[in-house]
Amino acid sequence: MVYRGCVGCLAAVQGGPLDDDKYVLVQFHFHWGSVSSQGSEHRIDDVPYAAEVSLTFTSGSGCSSLGMHGEYLIVVKPSANFFSC
Repeated sequence: MVYRGCVGCLAAVQGGPLDDDKYVLVQFHFHWGSVSSQGSEHRIDDVPYAAEVSLTFTSGSGCSSLGMHGEYLIVVKPSANFFSC
């Protein structure tokens, strides 16, 4: 899959298992909790994560074909050069 950047000023993905279909990002939201060890909406092997971002994509006009993608987020302690380029 390849991120194709701005398509009509909308973020979109296509390729890979999506073939030639272009999926446009229509919505995203986050889930987090009051402690850094749990807050994600979903779990892997019953293990919660600090947060989760959910991305919703649609292909074509309207909601004829929807795709969801989620990523888990963890809290890390940055090293001394974490922000250096």
